[in-house]
Amino acid sequence: MTLTPRPPSPARARRRVTGLLAVSAGAAVLGACLVSCGSAQTPAAKAVTPVAAAQHPSHHQGHVAGGGTQPSTAVKLPRRSMKKLKTSAGCPKARLQIDADELKQAACQTKRGRYTIVTFTTDKGKRDWLDYAQAYGGTYLVGDRWTVVAEPALLEDLRKKVGGQMETGAQHH
Repeated sequence: MTLTPRPPSPARARRRVTGLLAVSAGAAVLGACLVSCGSAQTPAAKAVTPVAAAQHPSHHQGHVAGGGTQPSTAVKLPRRSMKKLKTSAGCPKARLQIDADELKQAACQTKRGRYTIVTFTTDKGKRDWLDYAQAYGGTYLVGDRWTVVAEPALLEDLRKKVGGQMETGAQHH
């Protein structure tokens, strides 16, 4: 008797497609935020594609603010809920833009500036998202299964409330 693999159930296939669409939509919203927040350095930064990032991975890796590279997994980062992050950023009623199995994303505009808040179901999902997003530049406040994108001064103030570690994306010159 030969066993043949069964195709995934329709519900599982839908979740997988929904998750892929959510990640793509999240990257598009993040790109728009980085451009509107002024974090993109040059027109060349806007033109960087995932293919370019894949061809030059060491050039596009994120850096911890103040120098160095991405944080090691030995650093214990704080876990925060979407509700806590939205409230701490000053936008407790921000609506979710993406609500998928793998991530939830909200964006809000306060008097001080714009925030994009993303929470993830796994730390690996967060790291994969950051690796992709950091190719476009920007500054990120990163915790256990969450990240916030905003101007550096806003993130420093938010870090005092929720903890986390600052990371910066690739610098394009």
